[in-house]
Amino acid sequence: MSFTNTELNGEEQAKYFQWFIVLMCCYAFVYLATMMTAGKARFKYFTKDFMAQFNQEHQEAFGADAPAGGHPDDGNGYYAQKLSYADWYNYNNTVRSHMNFLETAIPVAVMVLITSIFQPLWALICAAGLVTGRILYAIGYRVKGPKGRVCGAIIVDLALIGAFIGAIVSLS
Repeated sequence: MSFTNTELNGEEQAKYFQWFIVLMCCYAFVYLATMMTAGKARFKYFTKDFMAQFNQEHQEAFGADAPAGGHPDDGNGYYAQKLSYADWYNYNNTVRSHMNFLETAIPVAVMVLITSIFQPLWALICAAGLVTGRILYAIGYRVKGPKGRVCGAIIVDLALIGAFIGAIVSLS
């Protein structure tokens, strides 16, 4: 159901759009929190003491000690090979939850924004699903591993389908 300009500029539609904007700000905050959690994990596992085992080799190649945080290792590189299995697994689960969010953030934001132009209530519902799903996804993945992300992934996927359909409807 599309709205005329008068209806779109009406108080009810404006209210939905305003709440949509608030939820998209929450979505951005959830992304920031997920990113910061991954960064915190990096320094939890690739500590200065852990990285000291690479100092001699790093000195020879670059003239400086190996950096705390293990950059540029993404969890499957040279430094991560020396992590215990449990540390490697936990670190990669945390990073994967962040990277999955990053991989979809822009297309999702664009689809939901397009939906909000003519379907602000639909966009609001999709945004609420995205925020809720992303929180559950990140926490579940970090705490329980890949199986812990399922509930959040289902919610996010349903919201994505809704946003995709809403964008198509808004553009037609």
